[in-house]
Amino acid sequence: MNGSENNSMEELLQYTGQKKQLASELLEITKEKISDLESIPENNTEYMENFHRFLDKRQSIIEEINHIDNMINNLKDTVLPNPVEDREKPANEVFQLEEQIRNLFTETFTMDRELREHLLKIKSTTLEHLQTVRAGKKSVSTYTKLPRQVQGFFVDKKK
Repeated sequence: MNGSENNSMEELLQYTGQKKQLASELLEITKEKISDLESIPENNTEYMENFHRFLDKRQSIIEEINHIDNMINNLKDTVLPNPVEDREKPANEVFQLEEQIRNLFTETFTMDRELREHLLKIKSTTLEHLQTVRAGKKSVSTYTKLPRQVQGFFVDKKK
């Protein structure tokens, strides 16, 4: 490996390490949000604001990972050898890191499913509560007397 290929390999290792760091951060904030979700009080607007911040942070991490992926793909084409037996130690490190990243993403995906299920349960209970409130409101309006109408008439004068 010559000097420029060595530098490119170091860059590839650095980008892959950054991607692994971001993937583990994504997993951690997802785990944290799931544990928070199990203990939310009803009608808590503060929790919903925190949830929006969680979604924003998550989106920014995903965008960073996407940017790093583009950098990695550009470097991979020039640096990594295709045949398995030609792989040197740095190339093996890259492949090991990629395997760890895949495992982190798999675990994050599983957590996302769990988070989605929790959110769907919250949605269904909120809709049930809303239907109860609407039914109560409708029954109250049915039995409420309307104010008396004063009978009268209007006379239209022609000029």
